[in-house]
Formats: sequence, C-alpha cells, structure tokens
Amino acid sequence: MGRHDAGGRARQPAHSSLSFSAPGLLTKVESLYYDVDNDRLLVADEAFSHRSIRIYNGAGQFTGEVIANTFFSSEPEGIALYQCENGEGYWIITDQHYTDDNKFQVFDRRSLAHLGTIKGQVTRNTDGIWLAQQGFGPFPEGALYPVHDDGSVTAMDWRDIASGLSLTRRCQ
Repeated sequence: MGRHDAGGRARQPAHSSLSFSAPGLLTKVESLYYDVDNDRLLVADEAFSHRSIRIYNGAGQFTGEVIANTFFSSEPEGIALYQCENGEGYWIITDQHYTDDNKFQVFDRRSLAHLGTIKGQVTRNTDGIWLAQQGFGPFPEGALYPVHDDGSVTAMDWRDIASGLSLTRRCQ
C-alpha cells in the first residue's frame, strides 16, 4: 500500500538515503519535519560541532541548504511548520536552553530567511514543539505548544507571535 500526505498525494518514504558523509553529514539527529509542498526535509543536528538544520529533498538527497549554527547557541531541537496552501508560511525551530535563554527561531518557509526570535515567559529546556493553526478556546488563531523541561507543555498564542514578528495571522 502506498503512503499519502494529508492532501491525498502519493509519497515515497526516504528509506536510508540520508547522507552520512560530508557535506550533508548528520551527526546527532534530534528532529525532522518534511514539507510536502516545497519538497524539503529539515533535519535538526544537535551535535555541538554542527548545531544546524540540514535540508534534504524527499528522496533523501542533501540539497546543500543549511540553516547555520549562528541561530542556535545551544541545540536545535523541535521543528514546527506554519503552512499556507500556496507553499508559504513559517518554520519555527527550538534553540534549547536549560535557562531563560531557551528560544524559538522563526524562518520564512520558502526562502529560509530568519524572521526573528521568540521566547516563552516560563518555557525552558524545550525538546519537542507542536503548532496548531486552527483556532479554539482562548486561541482563536492557533497556538504553539512547546515542551517545558521534559515534564509539561506551555502554550503561546499565535496572535502574539504573529504580532511580535509582523507575520501573517492567518493564511489567505
């Protein structure tokens, strides 16, 4: 049986073709996220010597694109994607710290340009994150849910994130 994405399009798994040699070398993989619309697999390498996001296509071939460690003073961890139907949107990637320097880097979905940094008021030591774009309860435009210190979850209102960084509040 074939695999399909949320839009019903057939996708083939990227088996074992990810690079384990330079320049796409992966040392200590933490998280990964595949963007079907832009055929990009973002892989967080948290090894201190790399601390970057390496980008592959759906076939597992390294594209040569890297989100450099200049954005990650500690470990790149969780990855979330705010996705619009036209292929636009935002990548949100954790820069995990055990202190109040824990932050989330935001990048343009297509160009990978850095758009800004956000921090939670109490959120520390974040591994995983999840982004809900649909509104509900106290979050009418969605929320970012980061893990807090391996034991709980906090919520960050998308309206606050979008306003603070002048991002789109809703896909067109």
